[in-house]
Amino acid sequence: MLGLGNSALGEPAAASHDFSGWRGGIGITFGEPSRDITDVNEMGYEIAWGGENVPAIKALGVAIFRYWNSIVETSLKGWGYDFSQMPDKNEAARLAFDALMERDYGVKGLSKFAHVRYDPEGAYGDVFGSMDLSTENELVKVVLASFVQRFKQEGIARGGVGLDNAGKVPRAFLESLAQRLNARGLGIAANGCPDEYLRYIDFFGNEGFPFSINYARRARQKGLRGILAEFTQQHLSGGELEAYLKNKLFNGIVFFGYTNGGTAAGAAYSMYCSRPDVYNHQRWVLRKLVPISRAVERAGRQRDPAAKLASATARAGQSAATVAGVAVSVEGKVEERKRPEAGLDGITGRSQETVPLVVRYGRGMADGVYLFVDSGRPEEVICNAQKLGVRADTLVFDEFAGRVLKANRTADAFSFNTIEGPSVVQLGSVSTVAKNICLVNRIRG
Repeated sequence: MLGLGNSALGEPAAASHDFSGWRGGIGITFGEPSRDITDVNEMGYEIAWGGENVPAIKALGVAIFRYWNSIVETSLKGWGYDFSQMPDKNEAARLAFDALMERDYGVKGLSKFAHVRYDPEGAYGDVFGSMDLSTENELVKVVLASFVQRFKQEGIARGGVGLDNAGKVPRAFLESLAQRLNARGLGIAANGCPDEYLRYIDFFGNEGFPFSINYARRARQKGLRGILAEFTQQHLSGGELEAYLKNKLFNGIVFFGYTNGGTAAGAAYSMYCSRPDVYNHQRWVLRKLVPISRAVERAGRQRDPAAKLASATARAGQSAATVAGVAVSVEGKVEERKRPEAGLDGITGRSQETVPLVVRYGRGMADGVYLFVDSGRPEEVICNAQKLGVRADTLVFDEFAGRVLKANRTADAFSFNTIEGPSVVQLGSVSTVAKNICLVNRIRG
């Protein structure tokens, strides 16, 4: 038998259920994409970040993550209140927070559970601070109850709560929130948290900072249940987006459109659904790759790949790469800095320290088995024929290249060479492969 495990390379002990709502597509976020893009589902739209309307969510089966900021970032003047003329600005900040909480939750005096101050240089307003989420106080109770109640009233079945600046949210709060949401099939999105909190997160987003493949592997080893999502600063050409998706989408790093990497005021101009000049010339890429990704996810990720790369022997003893997390401030606010445009390695998230490996999707040959050959170059793949259930009529179909690959058979092994890296190949009989290809093409429309 072949020793084919990937546990040392950052693979999870087992594929666990997540509540991200992801089914292999991309997220076209902000605004109301369903109103502006006619073929939005075909282009991979499965998750929205806060802005979509409820009828569209239900009709399209889209997951919606409602935004909530664990850091206080508001203003002295808001809808229904104005404390901007008060001479004591810190007292004005406290009263503004009280007014905001009363408006949102119907409860007075919640500033006793927060620390707020006047900050005229704030990026999102002139009131800044933090909430006390360390105990189940009155503020925590109304916040948790409002989350669940709103989803119940709207009849939302997919999605959950999007925690902005979650770097310092206490574990007890995350546990309580996850328990309440998971009971309804909903989950938690966050844009920053320590590694030990990853097991509570279903959607780990990052605005303007790329996730490397190595980081994605480590995050899942640390307990991340769902997906990593990038709001990319650099607009990509069609070819760059294709390389990006082949490398990242199949590693569970989900393309979530573009951002300007700055403040919210400028983000409106980068909304994916507001840029027909962008998505019109990228539609062919999404139509090509999203159906393949969805087919792979439907097959289901397996713990044992039952395959290895011939090049693995040459890499024995290679040290693991050091990977960076998401930087947060003392208060837990995610640090937002603009970065220079990335080269192709930055776009794909692959580096010289990214160890190639194989990931299997699908249990058996009856329905087809997909292998994601996670490498930046062509590879020889050696399969455990017995574990995979390889038969005399099993062929290898390269999903990206759209062609059958030559396979070599021995008594207990089945091997083939990929054309390029990375690759997704399907193993199965002629009829099974043809059936799955037809299904993918039907999804493409």
